[in-house]
Amino acid sequence: MTERRRKSGPGRCRQRWALFLVAIFGNQCHKSDEHPPAGEREEELRTVLLVVVDTLRADRLSCMGYDQHQTPSFDTLADRGVLFRNAFSAASWTRPSMASLMTSRYPTELGLVETSTPPGKTWGARERRTQQSKALPDSAATMAEILQAEGFRTAAFVNQPALSRKARFSRGFEDWYTADGSGRVSQHDPTLPETKQAWPSTSVSASIDRGLVQALVEWLQDSPDAKAFAWLHLLTPHGPYLPEEPYAPKEPASDSQRYDGEVRAVDAMLAPLWELARLADPRRTLVIFTSDHGEEFLEHGDTEHGHSLHREVVQVPLIVAGPGFPPGTAIEDAVRTIDILPTVADLLGLPGQPDWRGESLRSSANPSGDKRTVYAEAMLYGSSERSLLQHPWKIMHDQQGEQWSLFHVERDPGEQENLVDSHSRERDGMVQKLQAFHQQIRRAATRPASPDGDEALDEDLEALQALGYLRDE
Repeated sequence: MTERRRKSGPGRCRQRWALFLVAIFGNQCHKSDEHPPAGEREEELRTVLLVVVDTLRADRLSCMGYDQHQTPSFDTLADRGVLFRNAFSAASWTRPSMASLMTSRYPTELGLVETSTPPGKTWGARERRTQQSKALPDSAATMAEILQAEGFRTAAFVNQPALSRKARFSRGFEDWYTADGSGRVSQHDPTLPETKQAWPSTSVSASIDRGLVQALVEWLQDSPDAKAFAWLHLLTPHGPYLPEEPYAPKEPASDSQRYDGEVRAVDAMLAPLWELARLADPRRTLVIFTSDHGEEFLEHGDTEHGHSLHREVVQVPLIVAGPGFPPGTAIEDAVRTIDILPTVADLLGLPGQPDWRGESLRSSANPSGDKRTVYAEAMLYGSSERSLLQHPWKIMHDQQGEQWSLFHVERDPGEQENLVDSHSRERDGMVQKLQAFHQQIRRAATRPASPDGDEALDEDLEALQALGYLRDE
């Protein structure tokens, strides 16, 4: 654990936002530097905000050391909580990644992996894999269901067609907010059957995201004294990268530069929520900010995501602000998004579940020296892959090509030097660990119990194509 230098970035909200949020949390407001003394009894957790920014690389935030632009809003949040510098997703694309985050189980266990293909069969880099199932299984309890059972109001604000109600991501939510075909954000009853939806063009994605942020604040205003859990999932900066002014780079610009423009845009977009967190009682409010996966920009010869488990795809930003997380702290040890659900349960005093794969992140605030095992799988395109990281070694297995890669992530964090032939002892040990780990989670695999779920991807086909998925079909 290391202390970070405080930044005084310009992450300011308009005065009307501050007054509005004071009206919401008027009787709970505290100064941003007020935190309960060590040893003081913890207050009951009242508000849990899970904020997911789709396709956000961890290394494009200035609090993570990026020097091509500033992200003052994210930096401000990091100063108020714990910044996990090495956080990883369980999958390379949205649906299995978010399913794992919400249930603390791996994609294989949830049935959300691609069908197996015999070794030796090759796949084009853009060829979509058939998924074993397309919806969350009923047997895996979600974060929303657990918090709802604890008396929390629950609402989701989602701009991502892969996370549709038909795919069962609405389970446990009393309210579901998304956009219609015109880009207008509206509320839906998650218990009613979902009709086929005309998803808006990605060119209006930023306006939808802003509408969802506003809808979230208004939802919190409705019952300011009630316990509340809200999940916000924004699509900016998912491709195609179309940053608005003043965030659009000067042309000609690369995809990476346009992507950076969208990162800056979503940083500004979320400033009202971070201001909300500053005004709320830090002993009763938990803010978790992360992403579902990263993005490739030719680091290993490809772009986008869904067809690699390299660091640029599976590393994600993670900031946790709230009780038990000392402000202005950075953690270097590897953690995982599957640790988020056990963390929330820990803060609520709830027992962990035997099928959870993660562990509370509060233990990382007082690291014991134990290193978490980081496992990833679930591809959308090309050859199936699995990976296992046990510091300092990472093993990757391309199943169709029967190819193995071994990286020393401490010396080679960019995973550019494959040591599989030169370090046979380490290779053999990591191969054995990966195979044993996968066999373990295969034994715990379930199948979905929702007959409608298998239609989810097909019904969202048009929206997924608009996001760059499935464009070869």
